[in-house]
Amino acid sequence: MPQRPSLSVIIPFFHEGVQLARTLEDVLDYLKRWSAPWEVLLVGEATTHEDMEPMAELLKAHPNMKAHWNPGPAGKGASVKHGVSLARHDLIMFMDADNATRLLEMEKVLPLMANGADVVIASRTNASTVLVQHIPLFRRFGAALFRWFYQWLVLPGIKDSQCGFKCFSRAAATTVFSRQTVAGFAFDVELLAIARLHGYRIYDIPVTWNNDYGTTRAGFLRNVRTFCDVLAIAYNRRRGVYNR
Repeated sequence: MPQRPSLSVIIPFFHEGVQLARTLEDVLDYLKRWSAPWEVLLVGEATTHEDMEPMAELLKAHPNMKAHWNPGPAGKGASVKHGVSLARHDLIMFMDADNATRLLEMEKVLPLMANGADVVIASRTNASTVLVQHIPLFRRFGAALFRWFYQWLVLPGIKDSQCGFKCFSRAAATTVFSRQTVAGFAFDVELLAIARLHGYRIYDIPVTWNNDYGTTRAGFLRNVRTFCDVLAIAYNRRRGVYNR
């Protein structure tokens, strides 16, 4: 069996203590079979002591799993960027706290990375992806509209920028995240736009996706901000911000 690369797993979270604890048990079950060094970096916004209680024993038992904090309200993109700045290993990936895409999908990532991929992303639009939970019609419509919008402006050909499971080579992560400016939910679009601009090879994989719709509620203002962030990404690209 080929030598596995070392792995940094970043999990951004916000008030998801009990659910995150379940996710971490699944993550650890997978990583105990990982034959190279690994670490899990939990990055969240300032939260209550009660939110951390379900994770306390796991953190105590696993010294290569650590929790880090943003100083205040920062957004998912800021949490991921913070985690990447702390990551020490060859592959740097992030996944959602609700375990919608399980870490065991890394088995599909590794062959691509071994054959020259720089960035591998999970895609819910891949023909072989299994959607465990039905996606409500209004969410499908919103996703389709957003997909059309970002492809038209900055990412033609990337059919799912928003699935929260992405893996980067260390070189790609260093280049991409050092240029990240978006802290909110459009940060995925920005990461992929920067990676493509710098010539990194992006591949998508099919996954089994089981989202818990109770974990996020995308309000109207947040959706507007996300679309505005995509406009800002297009403007930054035009100005050469990501080339610096």
